[in-house]
Amino acid sequence: MKLTKREKTLLGILFGTVFFYGYFYFLLGPQIERITSLKNNTATYQSEIEKTELLQQAVEQIEMEHQQVNKDIHNVAKDYFPSIHQEDLILLLNQFINNSKVHVEKIGFSPLATETIGDYELNVSTVTLPFQGDYPSIVNLLKSLREYEKKIIVKNLSISDSDDGLLTGSIIIDIYSIPDNPISFIPLLEEKDQNYDVENPFDPFAGYINLKLNSSKSQGLNWNEEIALPLLTEVAENAVQENLNFPNPEEMMDYEVQKGDTIFSICKKLYGDYSKRNLILEYNNITSPNDIRVGQILIVPKP
Repeated sequence: MKLTKREKTLLGILFGTVFFYGYFYFLLGPQIERITSLKNNTATYQSEIEKTELLQQAVEQIEMEHQQVNKDIHNVAKDYFPSIHQEDLILLLNQFINNSKVHVEKIGFSPLATETIGDYELNVSTVTLPFQGDYPSIVNLLKSLREYEKKIIVKNLSISDSDDGLLTGSIIIDIYSIPDNPISFIPLLEEKDQNYDVENPFDPFAGYINLKLNSSKSQGLNWNEEIALPLLTEVAENAVQENLNFPNPEEMMDYEVQKGDTIFSICKKLYGDYSKRNLILEYNNITSPNDIRVGQILIVPKP
């Protein structure tokens, strides 16, 4: 059968249409669907990326806030002790006592208590330190407690004078700690000379004498109270008086003032008490115990 030219043209158009349809359906169709799917996935992934970036920014912000909170906690916590353990406090207080050269026979601890300050609940340990020592040593102890980097509050201080020139009394301190303190160690003191030259205000000055009075309450004094009175124009014959005449050279010696020396420490070092402090001042024409200086040669009685 012979096809006409027109039929041949129609068959060619038919075969071309079938070919292109088949090519599109079997080859291009899946590719287009895949491209569409990839576009959808790309949009989904882009959305996830944006969410991840937002989360990352949130995490970074949270980390910055966390660091700031830790910094704030550290700034607050550094002024307080960690959990209070008596053995650690005893070691620290022993350093305070040794550096100040105050004699403390015992350290008393009260039961641990809690105290609320603002939004914080703090543990408080109250410690009692009965002491004996000279005035400069006590001042050094109080100075060390006040300047220590952790919070130690001097709650009560009682001081009384004694016949041997030393002061006795007790110090009650409160030691504060934060539970779960991130700073878990107690810094100890550096071994250094913390003695300062401080004049004892409890010492009667030149021109005063101490008397023991058996007085009644009607006179406004307590029984057997020790008082200081101005030097009298006349002193009873049985009163003990110091001989302030210039001494016999054979009974004297030279002493060179060392760093940290005071009239009290010199007397304690040479004689074991303070009874000759006024003699030393008189022999060397010194009007105030604070007038001595390092390297000065003093005339002092031989021990």
